[in-house]
Amino acid sequence: MTRINRTMGAIVVAIAMVSLTGCFGIPKPKAPEQGPPLQQPGGSTPDVPQATQPSVPAVPQAPSKIRIYLVTPDVRYLVPITLNIEGVSGNPQELAAKLVTSWAGKLDLKSPFPADTTVRSVSVKDGIATVDLSKTATTGMGSGVEALAVESLVRTMTSFQGINKVRILVEGKSVETLAGHVDVSRPLSPPPTINHDGSQPADNTMKVVLWFAGSNYLIPVTRFIPKTVSAIKAVVSELIKGPQGLQGLSPTIPAGTKLLGTNLKDGIAYVDFSKELKTKHWGGSFGESITVNSIVYTVTEFPTVSKVQILIAGKKGETIAGHIVLDSARARGDINPFDYKGL
Repeated sequence: MTRINRTMGAIVVAIAMVSLTGCFGIPKPKAPEQGPPLQQPGGSTPDVPQATQPSVPAVPQAPSKIRIYLVTPDVRYLVPITLNIEGVSGNPQELAAKLVTSWAGKLDLKSPFPADTTVRSVSVKDGIATVDLSKTATTGMGSGVEALAVESLVRTMTSFQGINKVRILVEGKSVETLAGHVDVSRPLSPPPTINHDGSQPADNTMKVVLWFAGSNYLIPVTRFIPKTVSAIKAVVSELIKGPQGLQGLSPTIPAGTKLLGTNLKDGIAYVDFSKELKTKHWGGSFGESITVNSIVYTVTEFPTVSKVQILIAGKKGETIAGHIVLDSARARGDINPFDYKGL
Protein backbone atom coordinates (compact mmCIF):
# COMPACT_ATOMS: atom_id res chain seq x y z
CA MET A 1 0.00 0.00 0.00
CA THR A 2 2.83 2.38 0.83
CA ARG A 3 4.38 1.80 -2.64
CA ILE A 4 0.99 2.39 -4.31
CA ASN A 5 0.45 5.58 -2.35
CA ARG A 6 3.87 6.87 -3.37
CA THR A 7 3.11 6.13 -7.02
CA MET A 8 -0.24 7.88 -6.86
CA GLY A 9 1.41 10.86 -5.22
CA ALA A 10 3.96 11.15 -8.02
CA ILE A 11 1.19 11.07 -10.61
CA VAL A 12 -0.71 13.84 -8.80
CA VAL A 13 2.43 16.01 -8.65
CA ALA A 14 3.08 15.47 -12.37
CA ILE A 15 -0.51 16.44 -13.24
CA ALA A 16 -0.21 19.54 -11.10
CA MET A 17 3.02 20.60 -12.85
CA VAL A 18 1.39 20.20 -16.26
CA SER A 19 -1.53 22.34 -15.11
CA LEU A 20 0.80 25.03 -13.78
CA THR A 21 2.72 25.05 -17.03
CA GLY A 22 -0.45 25.77 -18.95
CA CYS A 23 -1.79 28.36 -16.51
CA PHE A 24 1.34 30.45 -15.95
CA GLY A 25 2.90 30.19 -19.41
CA ILE A 26 5.94 28.19 -18.30
CA PRO A 27 7.57 27.13 -21.55
CA LYS A 28 7.50 23.49 -22.41
CA PRO A 29 10.79 21.79 -23.30
CA LYS A 30 11.70 22.55 -26.93
CA ALA A 31 11.87 19.56 -29.21
CA PRO A 32 15.40 19.02 -30.56
CA GLU A 33 15.90 20.37 -34.05
CA GLN A 34 16.51 17.82 -36.74
CA GLY A 35 19.65 18.33 -38.78
CA PRO A 36 20.39 16.86 -42.19
CA PRO A 37 20.64 13.07 -42.44
CA LEU A 38 23.95 11.65 -41.32
CA GLN A 39 26.30 10.70 -44.11
CA GLN A 40 28.12 7.39 -44.08
CA PRO A 41 31.43 6.79 -45.83
CA GLY A 42 30.87 6.87 -49.57
CA GLY A 43 28.11 9.46 -49.27
CA SER A 44 25.23 7.06 -48.55
CA THR A 45 22.51 7.98 -46.11
CA PRO A 46 21.95 5.57 -43.18
CA ASP A 47 18.61 3.86 -43.05
CA VAL A 48 17.37 5.75 -39.96
CA PRO A 49 13.67 6.51 -39.75
CA GLN A 50 13.00 10.27 -39.62
CA ALA A 51 10.00 11.93 -38.05
CA THR A 52 7.97 13.57 -40.77
CA GLN A 53 5.92 16.73 -40.64
CA PRO A 54 3.11 17.55 -43.04
CA SER A 55 4.53 19.78 -45.78
CA VAL A 56 3.10 23.26 -46.16
CA PRO A 57 3.30 24.52 -49.73
CA ALA A 58 5.20 27.77 -50.03
CA VAL A 59 3.23 30.72 -51.37
CA PRO A 60 5.17 32.10 -54.35
CA GLN A 61 5.87 35.79 -54.13
CA ALA A 62 5.53 37.68 -57.39
CA PRO A 63 8.69 39.69 -58.06
CA SER A 64 8.47 43.48 -58.11
CA LYS A 65 11.21 43.60 -60.78
CA ILE A 66 11.96 41.51 -63.84
CA ARG A 67 14.98 41.28 -66.13
CA ILE A 68 14.37 41.23 -69.86
CA TYR A 69 16.88 41.11 -72.72
CA LEU A 70 16.22 43.27 -75.78
CA VAL A 71 18.49 44.23 -78.69
CA THR A 72 19.99 47.45 -79.98
CA PRO A 73 18.34 49.02 -83.05
CA ASP A 74 21.12 47.69 -85.30
CA VAL A 75 20.45 44.20 -83.88
CA ARG A 76 24.09 43.80 -82.83
CA TYR A 77 23.94 43.48 -79.05
CA LEU A 78 21.73 42.08 -76.32
CA VAL A 79 20.83 44.62 -73.64
CA PRO A 80 19.66 43.59 -70.15
CA ILE A 81 16.91 45.83 -68.78
CA THR A 82 15.55 45.77 -65.22
CA LEU A 83 11.87 46.70 -65.20
CA ASN A 84 10.03 47.74 -62.07
CA ILE A 85 6.64 46.02 -62.41
CA GLU A 86 5.35 46.68 -58.89
CA GLY A 87 1.58 46.97 -59.00
CA VAL A 88 1.34 45.46 -62.49
CA SER A 89 -1.14 42.60 -62.61
CA GLY A 90 -0.55 39.35 -64.42
CA ASN A 91 1.98 36.53 -64.51
CA PRO A 92 5.45 38.17 -64.45
CA GLN A 93 7.00 35.31 -66.43
CA GLU A 94 4.45 35.65 -69.18
CA LEU A 95 4.84 39.43 -69.13
CA ALA A 96 8.61 39.09 -69.55
CA ALA A 97 8.23 36.70 -72.48
CA LYS A 98 5.72 39.00 -74.17
CA LEU A 99 7.96 42.03 -73.76
CA VAL A 100 10.85 40.22 -75.44
CA THR A 101 8.71 39.40 -78.47
CA SER A 102 6.69 42.63 -78.75
CA TRP A 103 8.82 45.53 -77.54
CA ALA A 104 7.66 48.73 -79.22
CA GLY A 105 11.03 50.35 -79.82
CA LYS A 106 11.10 52.41 -76.64
CA LEU A 107 14.36 53.26 -74.89
CA ASP A 108 16.04 53.05 -78.31
CA LEU A 109 15.72 49.24 -78.15
CA LYS A 110 13.69 46.64 -80.01
CA SER A 111 12.51 43.07 -79.98
CA PRO A 112 14.66 40.67 -82.02
CA PHE A 113 11.57 38.69 -83.08
CA PRO A 114 9.62 39.31 -86.29
CA ALA A 115 6.74 41.76 -86.14
CA ASP A 116 3.43 40.40 -84.84
CA THR A 117 5.10 37.51 -82.99
CA THR A 118 3.01 36.74 -79.92
CA VAL A 119 3.41 34.55 -76.86
CA ARG A 120 0.56 32.04 -76.76
CA SER A 121 1.39 30.69 -73.29
CA VAL A 122 4.10 30.23 -70.67
CA SER A 123 4.33 27.32 -68.24
CA VAL A 124 7.01 26.22 -65.79
CA LYS A 125 7.72 22.69 -64.56
CA ASP A 126 10.81 21.07 -63.03
CA GLY A 127 12.96 24.12 -63.71
CA ILE A 128 12.01 24.30 -67.39
CA ALA A 129 9.95 27.17 -68.79
CA THR A 130 7.95 26.25 -71.88
CA VAL A 131 7.19 29.24 -74.08
CA ASP A 132 4.72 28.72 -76.90
CA LEU A 133 5.12 31.24 -79.73
CA SER A 134 2.92 32.10 -82.67
CA LYS A 135 3.87 30.93 -86.15
CA THR A 136 5.14 34.39 -87.07
CA ALA A 137 8.23 33.65 -84.94
CA THR A 138 9.51 31.41 -87.74
CA THR A 139 9.67 34.02 -90.50
CA GLY A 140 12.08 36.66 -91.73
CA MET A 141 15.18 36.06 -89.60
CA GLY A 142 18.74 35.58 -90.71
CA SER A 143 21.12 33.42 -88.68
CA GLY A 144 22.48 36.26 -86.54
CA VAL A 145 19.07 37.69 -85.72
CA GLU A 146 17.64 34.25 -84.98
CA ALA A 147 20.51 33.54 -82.57
CA LEU A 148 19.87 36.82 -80.75
CA ALA A 149 16.13 36.16 -80.62
CA VAL A 150 16.56 32.73 -79.09
CA GLU A 151 19.21 33.97 -76.65
CA SER A 152 17.10 36.96 -75.58
CA LEU A 153 14.18 34.69 -74.72
CA VAL A 154 16.34 32.11 -72.93
CA ARG A 155 18.22 34.71 -70.88
CA THR A 156 15.01 36.51 -69.97
CA MET A 157 13.22 33.42 -68.74
CA THR A 158 16.21 31.97 -66.86
CA SER A 159 16.60 35.25 -64.98
CA PHE A 160 13.63 34.06 -62.89
CA GLN A 161 14.50 32.06 -59.80
CA GLY A 162 13.87 28.35 -60.31
CA ILE A 163 14.06 28.42 -64.11
CA ASN A 164 17.19 26.82 -65.56
CA LYS A 165 16.21 26.02 -69.13
CA VAL A 166 13.70 27.10 -71.76
CA ARG A 167 11.75 24.97 -74.20
CA ILE A 168 10.44 26.85 -77.24
CA LEU A 169 7.29 25.68 -79.02
CA VAL A 170 5.56 27.09 -82.07
CA GLU A 171 1.77 26.82 -82.18
CA GLY A 172 1.97 24.20 -79.42
CA LYS A 173 4.43 21.96 -81.24
CA SER A 174 8.13 21.26 -80.87
CA VAL A 175 10.21 22.46 -83.80
CA GLU A 176 13.83 21.90 -84.77
CA THR A 177 14.50 25.57 -85.52
CA LEU A 178 12.67 28.87 -85.82
CA ALA A 179 14.19 30.07 -89.08
CA GLY A 180 16.58 27.35 -90.15
CA HIS A 181 19.72 28.25 -88.19
CA VAL A 182 19.47 27.65 -84.42
CA ASP A 183 18.52 24.29 -82.91
CA VAL A 184 15.55 24.73 -80.52
CA SER A 185 14.44 21.10 -80.47
CA ARG A 186 15.57 20.65 -76.84
CA PRO A 187 15.43 22.77 -73.65
CA LEU A 188 18.08 25.48 -73.83
CA SER A 189 20.36 27.04 -71.21
CA PRO A 190 21.92 30.52 -71.54
CA PRO A 191 25.12 30.43 -73.62
CA PRO A 192 28.43 30.91 -71.80
CA THR A 193 29.16 34.28 -73.43
CA ILE A 194 27.11 37.40 -74.10
CA ASN A 195 27.94 39.83 -76.90
CA HIS A 196 31.25 38.06 -77.54
CA ASP A 197 33.73 40.46 -79.11
CA GLY A 198 35.48 37.80 -81.19
CA SER A 199 38.50 37.27 -78.93
CA GLN A 200 39.54 33.64 -78.89
CA PRO A 201 39.49 31.44 -75.76
CA ALA A 202 42.58 29.35 -75.03
CA ASP A 203 44.21 27.51 -72.15
CA ASN A 204 46.13 30.64 -71.16
CA THR A 205 43.12 32.99 -71.26
CA MET A 206 40.28 33.86 -68.91
CA LYS A 207 36.78 35.07 -69.69
CA VAL A 208 35.75 38.53 -68.46
CA VAL A 209 32.63 40.63 -68.96
CA LEU A 210 33.14 44.34 -69.63
CA TRP A 211 30.37 46.92 -69.52
CA PHE A 212 30.46 49.60 -72.22
CA ALA A 213 28.05 52.39 -73.13
CA GLY A 214 25.20 52.29 -75.61
CA SER A 215 23.14 55.42 -76.18
CA ASN A 216 21.01 55.12 -73.04
CA TYR A 217 22.27 52.02 -71.27
CA LEU A 218 25.22 49.80 -70.42
CA ILE A 219 25.94 46.75 -72.55
CA PRO A 220 27.91 43.68 -71.42
CA VAL A 221 30.68 42.38 -73.69
CA THR A 222 32.51 39.09 -73.24
CA ARG A 223 36.25 39.22 -73.90
CA PHE A 224 38.98 36.62 -73.42
CA ILE A 225 42.20 38.03 -71.99
CA PRO A 226 45.48 36.50 -70.78
CA LYS A 227 45.29 34.76 -67.41
CA THR A 228 46.89 36.61 -64.53
CA VAL A 229 46.93 36.50 -60.75
CA SER A 230 45.89 40.18 -60.76
CA ALA A 231 42.49 39.56 -62.33
CA ILE A 232 40.89 42.79 -61.08
CA LYS A 233 43.79 44.86 -62.39
CA ALA A 234 43.56 43.08 -65.74
CA VAL A 235 39.83 43.54 -66.18
CA VAL A 236 39.91 47.25 -65.27
CA SER A 237 42.79 47.72 -67.72
CA GLU A 238 40.58 46.17 -70.43
CA LEU A 239 37.73 48.49 -69.48
CA ILE A 240 40.07 51.47 -69.90
CA LYS A 241 41.03 50.21 -73.39
CA GLY A 242 37.37 50.54 -74.38
CA PRO A 243 35.27 48.63 -76.94
CA GLN A 244 38.21 48.45 -79.39
CA GLY A 245 36.34 48.85 -82.63
CA LEU A 246 32.99 47.33 -81.65
CA GLN A 247 30.46 49.39 -83.61
CA GLY A 248 27.78 51.21 -81.65
CA LEU A 249 29.60 51.06 -78.31
CA SER A 250 31.47 53.84 -76.52
CA PRO A 251 34.15 53.80 -73.80
CA THR A 252 33.06 54.69 -70.28
CA ILE A 253 36.45 55.88 -69.00
CA PRO A 254 38.13 59.00 -70.44
CA ALA A 255 41.14 58.58 -72.71
CA GLY A 256 44.39 59.11 -70.86
CA THR A 257 43.11 57.68 -67.58
CA LYS A 258 45.62 55.35 -65.92
CA LEU A 259 45.06 52.59 -63.41
CA LEU A 260 47.23 53.35 -60.39
CA GLY A 261 46.46 50.21 -58.42
CA THR A 262 43.91 47.69 -57.16
CA ASN A 263 43.39 45.87 -53.90
CA LEU A 264 40.82 43.39 -52.61
CA LYS A 265 39.94 43.24 -48.92
CA ASP A 266 36.90 41.66 -47.24
CA GLY A 267 35.00 41.48 -50.51
CA ILE A 268 35.65 45.15 -51.36
CA ALA A 269 37.74 45.93 -54.44
CA TYR A 270 39.65 49.21 -54.18
CA VAL A 271 40.33 50.60 -57.66
CA ASP A 272 42.57 53.66 -57.92
CA PHE A 273 42.47 55.81 -61.07
CA SER A 274 44.61 58.74 -62.11
CA LYS A 275 43.23 62.29 -62.00
CA GLU A 276 42.27 62.06 -65.71
CA LEU A 277 39.17 60.09 -64.69
CA LYS A 278 37.93 63.43 -63.38
CA THR A 279 39.76 66.11 -65.40
CA LYS A 280 39.06 64.58 -68.82
CA HIS A 281 35.53 63.31 -68.14
CA TRP A 282 32.80 64.50 -70.54
CA GLY A 283 30.52 65.43 -67.63
CA GLY A 284 26.79 65.30 -67.04
CA SER A 285 24.94 63.32 -64.37
CA PHE A 286 24.04 60.53 -66.79
CA GLY A 287 27.56 60.29 -68.18
CA GLU A 288 28.96 60.16 -64.66
CA SER A 289 26.56 57.40 -63.61
CA ILE A 290 27.47 55.41 -66.74
CA THR A 291 31.16 55.61 -65.79
CA VAL A 292 30.63 54.64 -62.15
CA ASN A 293 28.24 51.80 -62.94
CA SER A 294 30.44 50.39 -65.71
CA ILE A 295 33.32 50.11 -63.24
CA VAL A 296 31.13 48.57 -60.54
CA TYR A 297 29.38 46.13 -62.89
CA THR A 298 32.65 45.03 -64.49
CA VAL A 299 34.55 44.41 -61.26
CA THR A 300 31.64 42.73 -59.45
CA GLU A 301 31.48 40.14 -62.23
CA PHE A 302 34.05 38.37 -60.05
CA PRO A 303 32.19 36.34 -57.38
CA THR A 304 34.76 37.34 -54.74
CA VAL A 305 33.86 41.03 -55.12
CA SER A 306 30.69 42.34 -53.48
CA LYS A 307 31.46 46.09 -53.61
CA VAL A 308 33.82 48.50 -55.35
CA GLN A 309 35.47 51.56 -53.86
CA ILE A 310 36.54 53.96 -56.61
CA LEU A 311 39.56 56.10 -55.74
CA ILE A 312 40.97 59.07 -57.66
CA ALA A 313 44.69 59.61 -57.13
CA GLY A 314 44.51 57.53 -53.97
CA LYS A 315 41.62 59.44 -52.41
CA LYS A 316 38.02 58.49 -51.77
CA GLY A 317 35.23 61.00 -51.32
CA GLU A 318 36.04 62.56 -54.69
CA THR A 319 33.48 63.13 -57.44
CA ILE A 320 34.03 62.58 -61.15
CA ALA A 321 31.66 65.21 -62.54
CA GLY A 322 30.04 66.76 -59.49
CA HIS A 323 27.03 64.48 -59.07
CA ILE A 324 28.15 61.23 -57.38
CA VAL A 325 30.32 61.39 -54.29
CA LEU A 326 32.65 58.39 -54.12
CA ASP A 327 32.86 58.32 -50.34
CA SER A 328 31.93 54.65 -49.85
CA ALA A 329 32.11 51.30 -51.60
CA ARG A 330 29.29 50.69 -54.05
CA ALA A 331 27.46 47.41 -54.66
CA ARG A 332 25.95 46.42 -57.98
CA GLY A 333 22.45 47.84 -58.32
CA ASP A 334 19.71 47.17 -60.85
CA ILE A 335 21.16 46.97 -64.35
CA ASN A 336 19.65 49.57 -66.72
CA PRO A 337 16.59 50.19 -64.50
CA PHE A 338 13.32 51.54 -65.86
CA ASP A 339 9.77 51.79 -64.56
CA TYR A 340 7.36 49.70 -66.63
CA LYS A 341 4.43 52.02 -65.87
CA GLY A 342 6.29 54.96 -67.31
CA LEU A 343 6.88 53.33 -70.69
